[in-house]
Amino acid sequence: MAKYVGKRVVPKHCGAWTKNKEYEMLSIVLDEASGESYISRRQVPSGTLLTDEYYWSICSLFSQQIADMGEEFEERQQAISQNNAETLRQIRADNDATETAIRQDNDATEQAINQDNSNTRTHVDEVTGNALTQMNQAKQSFNQSEAQLNARMDAVLRAGTGDAQTEVRDARVDADGVEHDSLGEAIREGYTFLKTELDNLRSDISYDAVAVTAFSVTPSLAEMGSTVAEVVLAYALNVNPASVQIDGQAVEALKSASITRSGLALKASKTWTLLAKDGGSATKPAGSATRTAALTFYNRVYYGAAEDPGTISSSFLLGLANGVLTGARARSFTADAGAGKYIWYAVPVRFGACAFNVGGFDGGFTLAGTISHTNASGYTENYYVYRSDNAGLGSTAVTVS
Repeated sequence: MAKYVGKRVVPKHCGAWTKNKEYEMLSIVLDEASGESYISRRQVPSGTLLTDEYYWSICSLFSQQIADMGEEFEERQQAISQNNAETLRQIRADNDATETAIRQDNDATEQAINQDNSNTRTHVDEVTGNALTQMNQAKQSFNQSEAQLNARMDAVLRAGTGDAQTEVRDARVDADGVEHDSLGEAIREGYTFLKTELDNLRSDISYDAVAVTAFSVTPSLAEMGSTVAEVVLAYALNVNPASVQIDGQAVEALKSASITRSGLALKASKTWTLLAKDGGSATKPAGSATRTAALTFYNRVYYGAAEDPGTISSSFLLGLANGVLTGARARSFTADAGAGKYIWYAVPVRFGACAFNVGGFDGGFTLAGTISHTNASGYTENYYVYRSDNAGLGSTAVTVS
């Protein structure tokens, strides 16, 4: 029978309805055929059908429950679809940002190379002009000396004093006291010496020691656990080199070049060394210049807005909106945490504990747990996972140190 609890009457649940059974007033039964529940209006005699509204009234519609569950299922399915769409948008945004950064880096490298080429052309033109000016001045001085010598010899011969032989013999003696067999030999020897000195001077003036203006490797970053099969090494020099080597291996000696290295299977960070040499000048020894470029393997720092999953797992971290390859915990970012969502930040334990500043105030985050995390490339290590103290913060600036 029904029970009185305080000032309330509590109906009695009698399980599945049986036709050949009497029921007290306020008895609830289940029609197994339809799945719907009925409650008795009064004492029900045996044999009374559930459709008899004098004795029975519908208490719970099974079809309505199914409809309610269907609506709830649709709402959850829409939420999942929206979540997936947002995740895909974030992934595409990250890809676009990465592509933009690569293009900007390539544009900067090309601009540096073009600027260096322009500077080199200007320098060469200036040096060549100076050398030609000095040669013309030396030639003019030589011509003046020759004219003076010829005038002196003509004057001696015209004088008829008999001193011509003495004057010619004196002219055959050079500045080092060496007497040549003829005046012509002495003049030619002096000219050859002067020409050699001018050539050496021009070589020294035009010489510009080799220098490396750019050296990079693409990609320069990779996720720990992944394998890099191919890299592109790009370099630029200020002058045309005599030789170029990368890690001791000779490559074509060009002023700038991009070299692809394939079949590498790199799983750890690697540094390449560029060595460029010039040919020196007539009096200066050959010069050289070196520079390094590195590919570094990092794990990711994950952050973004999400509801509290209860149990933090690798799939939860991978599902956060941002995952950045880095070797440090410090970062400044903005996250948009809607209703019921917290801001999350996860770093490898080896980076050390994090301190937070939210909107200009220190704190605001709590260590939610330490987990063993396996990244998308299969590498596993321990992570600190931090969660904002409050949910629904909206667009929030966070600084991590």
